[in-house]
Amino acid sequence: MLTALLGFLSLLSVPATPLRQLGLSGAMATVIAFTTAYVSYPFFLWMQTPRVPAEKKAGSESMRGSSFFKNRHGRIVAAVLLATVAASIGIGRLDTNPSLFSYFKKGSELRNSLEYIDQNGGSTPLNIVLSNPNGAPLKIREDYQRLWRLQSILESDPAVGSIMSLPLLLAEAKRSPLASLIPVNWLLKLLESPILGKAAIYYITKDQAKTLFVLRMKESYKQSNHLENIKRLKGIIREQGFEPTLTGGTYLLFGRLSNLVASSMAGGLTLLTLLFMVMGGIISRSFRIIGAMLISLAVIPLLMLGILGHLRVPMDIISAPAANVAIGIGLDAMVHMLVWVRRHPAGSMSAWEAWADVRSRLWKPILYSMSVVSAGFGIFILSGFPPTQRFGFSVVLGTLLSPLPALFVLPWFATARFPGKIISPFKRQNSA
Repeated sequence: MLTALLGFLSLLSVPATPLRQLGLSGAMATVIAFTTAYVSYPFFLWMQTPRVPAEKKAGSESMRGSSFFKNRHGRIVAAVLLATVAASIGIGRLDTNPSLFSYFKKGSELRNSLEYIDQNGGSTPLNIVLSNPNGAPLKIREDYQRLWRLQSILESDPAVGSIMSLPLLLAEAKRSPLASLIPVNWLLKLLESPILGKAAIYYITKDQAKTLFVLRMKESYKQSNHLENIKRLKGIIREQGFEPTLTGGTYLLFGRLSNLVASSMAGGLTLLTLLFMVMGGIISRSFRIIGAMLISLAVIPLLMLGILGHLRVPMDIISAPAANVAIGIGLDAMVHMLVWVRRHPAGSMSAWEAWADVRSRLWKPILYSMSVVSAGFGIFILSGFPPTQRFGFSVVLGTLLSPLPALFVLPWFATARFPGKIISPFKRQNSA
């Protein structure tokens, strides 16, 4: 309960509000589940469980288990570490800036409609307010050509679908043969009047110091992320002699949200790892064990995120917390093993005999726990909402990987001898 609670509480420190809300609700659910298991459930067990004499229960506490876990299995440890290194290359390919389309199922009517709109003028709005660098009012008669040139350059950018702006409004008005004879500044006054529906007032301020460009951005353009695209467009505006004073819209918000998700993942995992290392240090009181836990804990997110990166699974606001949940589940097994090893008659947490006996005893509970958690989160894979599916898949993936560091990596590094005679991970040794 404590490890799961810490996993969710670590989300309270991230900047993304939806992740903090998930952390709060997950922490509450963890406490409620623990309370139910220890307050309500025992009553029903008492009602249904037949009474067994104490002498018949004694055999169930035996420390004997499978002989498989009596061996160090250095080859398995080496394979896990090599797989972790290979998978970690995929972390650089993580899609932490998914497109709007990734939130909708492929082939669905909504996604097909969005993709069609995106290909024909862009789908996500971006508003940019610009002005003269010195803050002087725009002189429409002199600045009209410059604004029109800026309109043409922005429209040629591959991330831009279409643009609605004051120069486009004036150009459309000037298509009339009669309007083409009217000076541009007079035409602007007409467009601001009730006669023509005050169409221009939405694109220029009363003092004519600022004008608005409404862009529809293409989500299908994936050469760079949202914020980089906005930065490039701002650079184009400055090159044409204008200053982007305000930027807003769904496109900017989506980009900032993706950026917060990426930073939240890194910050949350770092904080969680530090908290769990402190917990392991309190239990073991050994720097060797803390170092072994650090390596073992790092295996889970590196393997998990690396595989997701190689598979190009989008890490959106819903699926991003999966790594925190998975590492909390993985630590649960490690904590139980540390407690049992500390209580072992061998009397030393670096004794292989203690780790071999504990592994032989706990491998079944660890695998059973993994199965239950995987089945629970696996239900999300059946959802019709892609982000929920990705969340379920990510948690199940991390849960399936969690027994490896707990049963193999942690015991090997906890009992290895550094420096001096180093035990090769490829050398198969039996327990003392």
